[in-house]
Amino acid sequence: MRFIKLFKVAASALLVTTAALSVTSCGKKSDKNTIYYSYQSGAARSAITQVADKLGYIEDEGIKMKYVNISFADAFAALKTNKNTLDILSTGFPQHLSAIARGDDLKIIAGTASEGGGLFTKPSNYEKYLDFNNYNNITVGMKNDEQAWIIGRKYIKENYPNIDISTIKVKIYETPLLATQAAEKGEIDVAFVSDAAMASYESNLKVKKLYWTGELVPNYVCCRETTTPTKIKEKRDAFVKLEKARIKAWEFIENEDNRQQVLSLVADFTGQTTEYVNNYLYKTASKLTADPNRKGIIDYYNAAAEIGFFGDADLSKVNIDEHIDTSIYKEALDELLEDNPSSKYLNDKLALYNSQNV
Repeated sequence: MRFIKLFKVAASALLVTTAALSVTSCGKKSDKNTIYYSYQSGAARSAITQVADKLGYIEDEGIKMKYVNISFADAFAALKTNKNTLDILSTGFPQHLSAIARGDDLKIIAGTASEGGGLFTKPSNYEKYLDFNNYNNITVGMKNDEQAWIIGRKYIKENYPNIDISTIKVKIYETPLLATQAAEKGEIDVAFVSDAAMASYESNLKVKKLYWTGELVPNYVCCRETTTPTKIKEKRDAFVKLEKARIKAWEFIENEDNRQQVLSLVADFTGQTTEYVNNYLYKTASKLTADPNRKGIIDYYNAAAEIGFFGDADLSKVNIDEHIDTSIYKEALDELLEDNPSSKYLNDKLALYNSQNV
């Protein structure tokens, strides 16, 4: 009897232990399907992800999102140490490259937005600076990490050989608005501006837009999704599922018939008005994109390195191509195409992928 009683106790303990292990195992599995994703409160930049979430596409893929309001400095610290507080940094791009240049082991895996910058001048200078042949010895102004300048400079250098790019003087301002105001006053000749509010600059300030930088270099890289090799190893399946949901949301957004619903969904997610979201998504030069654009990343990195953007970082130790992983996005696209091989939209995105990444 004593033996039987001891056996029952042992068996009971074994069941409890097994159940605990089962719960722990499930907990780990669940955690691998939870993505900690950066989100700046009130910002609509990650609209593709926001729409994917609000439409239930992310939940349909069996993953959970935890949104983290985090600064760039804290984000890179979390990613560098592979803390559980952040898996994907979804906004920014020059900051990502700077972290890579200084030795952070990061991987850029997908897109958030492209383009977004413009060139402005005062109205009396418009005709003159519409022609890049007149850019010798001018003064340009911008915020210190201005993407429109890095890409615009590259465009001028490659397409206007009679321009001595070294004669263009650069003046740095604390904000894009200050640079635009300097152009209005004639303190500088051209302002290179990238800002969500720039659509209102021409009406609020006496300046005139020369070009959207995307007119010069279509689809140039803006915000990207960035993670680490360790995170990819731990949560690759979840990342692929997220990209599948985002590609579906991207298609939904690009269907003009859905515009009002998109505005409502993003406004609901961000707490902003539909008017704000409409201005942000449809009245600036920025475009939403999920494609990684490997070639664009490399071009941008090289252009930034050429002007000393990365300071005293030892770039001889950095191969930027090793910090790009397009396979997650491509796998997501391939899985969607397998389910719907005749989709014109998905086949167009495959063609875009091949042109920008292969």
